[in-house]
Amino acid sequence: MPAAPPVVLTAFSGEQPRVIPRLMPETAAQSARDVRLDDGGLTPMRSSAVAVTGIPLSWKSIYNYLGTWIGWDNVVNAAPGPIAEDRLYYTGDGVPKMRIGSTIYPLAVPFPLDPLTAAITVAGAGDIVSRQYAYTYVTDFGEESEPSAISNAIDWKPTATVTLSGFLAAPAGRAISLQRIYRTQTGSTGTGLYFIAERPASNANFVDNLAVTAIAEPCPSISYNAPPDDLEGLIALPNGMMAAFVGKKLYFSEQYRPHAWPEKYILTMDYKIVGLGAMNVSIVVATEGQPYLVSGNLPENMTSQKIEQNLPCINKRSIVDLGYAIAYGSNEGIVVARADGSIGIASANIFDRDGWFELNPDTMIAAQLNGRYVSFYDRLDPQGTRERGALLLDLANPNFLARTATYARAVMYDIGKSALFYAPFDAGEVRQMDAPSASRLRLYWKSKEFVLPYPENYGAFIVDTVDDLVPLDEDAYQAQVAVAQAVNAVLIAAGSIGGDIAATPIGVYSVDGDSLTEMPRRPGETMTVGIYADKKLVAGVGVVNRAVRLPSGFRARTWEVDIYTDQRIYRMTMAKTMDDLKRQP
Repeated sequence: MPAAPPVVLTAFSGEQPRVIPRLMPETAAQSARDVRLDDGGLTPMRSSAVAVTGIPLSWKSIYNYLGTWIGWDNVVNAAPGPIAEDRLYYTGDGVPKMRIGSTIYPLAVPFPLDPLTAAITVAGAGDIVSRQYAYTYVTDFGEESEPSAISNAIDWKPTATVTLSGFLAAPAGRAISLQRIYRTQTGSTGTGLYFIAERPASNANFVDNLAVTAIAEPCPSISYNAPPDDLEGLIALPNGMMAAFVGKKLYFSEQYRPHAWPEKYILTMDYKIVGLGAMNVSIVVATEGQPYLVSGNLPENMTSQKIEQNLPCINKRSIVDLGYAIAYGSNEGIVVARADGSIGIASANIFDRDGWFELNPDTMIAAQLNGRYVSFYDRLDPQGTRERGALLLDLANPNFLARTATYARAVMYDIGKSALFYAPFDAGEVRQMDAPSASRLRLYWKSKEFVLPYPENYGAFIVDTVDDLVPLDEDAYQAQVAVAQAVNAVLIAAGSIGGDIAATPIGVYSVDGDSLTEMPRRPGETMTVGIYADKKLVAGVGVVNRAVRLPSGFRARTWEVDIYTDQRIYRMTMAKTMDDLKRQP
């Protein structure tokens, strides 16, 4: 009978966990906790770092705007503007809005509601030309409204003077400072409105005695429309465009004109839109029915294609831009859609349908962290115990599930910092998840079941680590030591640490205990490996980078390994004999 081959357990061994569902606390054997899947193998996640304190507990959306954390009590979609660095555009908090510094404006620029009245006040001579007028408002930020309704027509002759009346004072609240006045002119391509003058916003009359040759550019805002008040789901696109939706209708802004949303660009889907995600020049439109892929590089040439997959989006907060794809929650699991139109259930190897629904996917809050899908969930187990946490899945290679106890009520992924920030449900703070400068957590990981064709005994085992400590770990450790020492110094200087006999009531401290802060645990000191044969724990290993012998005298067909550590694990190898172990590269 040939010898059993070595069992190599690594994060990249092609492991296929069995269906993991029903994530019961610490009993989901083939899942991992507080662990990242890095090129070096298994790496403990780091704890969170506080970015800011004092934010309201009511915030459901957060955004780092020019270095300051802002937020909203509603689910808001915010996107930086394609024009100036200080402009932020967002929907979901009433009408669409634009923020510049500390000032918030409605995104829509109002246009003049009433037409002008044109009258010839100095007669001319020559051929008669029919002429009409309109005007627009212009803001301090260069945004131009759609024009007013067209004025009455007049029979104009050369050298005639026309007086325009009926100008309306600019409405307040939108920083409108200018008016632009246009008049009609007919050419080989038809009749259009052409610019003749710009002046400070006023309700004073205007006298037009400009020569025909003074006319310059056509009115650029002739087809502009203000964004609908109920516009939602705002995202930024390439080429200065933005997109959002109302019901089944997908809207696009003019290039580099986020205040203008021409109705001529609207695309209508078969189903109500839930949310949007952008990839290159394509948009994944997640709906209550089949998804769509909308592509194009200009608002006037966007085209839509229905993806023939019955994969509705059940939660707008589950939509995440992963960079290489758009992911969202459906009835079947986590959907991944790519710019080439391919789509599928990326979590099929991780969850079955029942297990997925036990996590309440319709209430999940999702984001990304280094290309991985992070989904914060809140559920009750069958015993009625509340469980909150986060799932981390690499949807490009969806055979590995990690989870952590972190739970968020609001999230933001900062591309520039490659960092996921979140607001905890129980604290008025913004924190960075898995902060590089924070201390390591202890990870827990369990392998799949390795089922042999016949019972065998594995007698040798080794855990290979990448290293025990890196400079970031040492810095975090020394910072924790300094904090603990400072706290203890205050207690000692006060004259009592609570350890004196009868100094405190019974039960406040453990026997021989006191109020001093315990010195932090040095990173790299935790390592516990369990070896399971036919579901029974048969050995424990607590050393690294050194081969150890496992118990003999029995055989088993099913072997598993789990590990609890704060070290970075490169590989775990189990073989029948020490000689077999030595032959591993």
